[in-house]
Amino acid sequence: MKTTVQNSVWSADDSAAASREGWDLFACSGSAHGDLQLQRFDCPAEVESAPNPYPFATDTDVWRHVRTRAAGGSALHRKALAILRTMNPEEAQRIARIDV
Repeated sequence: MKTTVQNSVWSADDSAAASREGWDLFACSGSAHGDLQLQRFDCPAEVESAPNPYPFATDTDVWRHVRTRAAGGSALHRKALAILRTMNPEEAQRIARIDV
C-alpha cells in the first residue's frame, strides 16, 4: 500500500490539491525507484477526491501533467518537482527526460 507524504514541506493542503487532480507524492519505502515518488492513484475509484473521469493511465502521464503545469508557473507543481529534486533526484531526472 502506498502512503501519501505529508510533512513540513509537502503539507496536507498540498496533498489534497494534488489528489483533486489525480496524483500525489507517495512514500514507497524500499522501492528500487526511490523512497519518494510522484505517482497516479492505482485505484482512483477508491479515492474520494480523485477526478472522475480519471485523467491518468500511467505514472508517466502524471509526470507530463506536473511538468507542464510547473512550466506554466503553478506553485504546487513546481513545489512537487523541487521536493523530488532533493529527496529522489533519480526520479526527478526521469521526469525531466520525458517528452511533454
